[in-house]
Amino acid sequence: MAPIATPDQYGYYQGDAKGILRDSRHRMRFFYFTQQPFPTVEVSLEVSKENYYGACQDRYGSKYKQLAPPFTVGIRKLLRDESWSLRRRVKVVSQSLVDCLYGLHPSPEQLAHTNDPEERERAACNYTMNRVNYLLSTKNRYLCAPADTDDQLVPYTHIAIKKLIIDILFNPKSRPKPLCLVGLDEIDPIPIECIAYAGTGIRCALEEYRSGTRVEKEFSEVDFRDYYNKLLRSLSTWRENSAGYLRRLCHDIFTAGSARIRSDTAEDDRPDAPVILHDPPEYP
Repeated sequence: MAPIATPDQYGYYQGDAKGILRDSRHRMRFFYFTQQPFPTVEVSLEVSKENYYGACQDRYGSKYKQLAPPFTVGIRKLLRDESWSLRRRVKVVSQSLVDCLYGLHPSPEQLAHTNDPEERERAACNYTMNRVNYLLSTKNRYLCAPADTDDQLVPYTHIAIKKLIIDILFNPKSRPKPLCLVGLDEIDPIPIECIAYAGTGIRCALEEYRSGTRVEKEFSEVDFRDYYNKLLRSLSTWRENSAGYLRRLCHDIFTAGSARIRSDTAEDDRPDAPVILHDPPEYP
């Protein structure tokens, strides 16, 4: 027998209430990613109520106060928990990017000095551990695009940050719509909060490899809120002193993300596939 859904679960709702909740959850994810990933309980509850009634107003117009389903404790909890759901999504994307963009794993040539499986495994583990320590050092190389010398490192320019933001905000497969469409005019240029959140998620994924092999680490508010705030303060200071580089960087991410949305919705102008109505003749 299937478990019965409770009022703090999406499956509990039907009809208009379910549609309103779907839109409200989308608005909450947008808020958490672009404004406050780790808000206080009070702020989270206030914003969840605002987003819920905003979704009701979109559906019912000026009569939303009379027609809206009540904002219950279950709905409030469900919307507040979108913070956790988004962190999980950010972590999954971060893990994927870390595995392919940070050179954590040695090539076969780098392990060719031995044929002993256990020794190769130890060598690979040491390689990964040293690589992670290098990236997470005080110079925060994991935030920077690769450079020939340390004095050429520019924080927050690593392609992984850009890719993560685009995947969260501009993913055409997101439902009910790409997250960016909740407030497209609010994210050009991309808010620095998004960059700080992306940097925090990527660091969590890298820290899982500190021992040389991946050990699951919770991307929790308790463990990473302070680090997120460090990155945000760093970006705020840069914004105050930047002559335009940071704004261009943020606008470039927005432009690339918008292009992804457009390319997914554009009509395919390639030739039609051939129409085959019968088998070809059989030749001797």
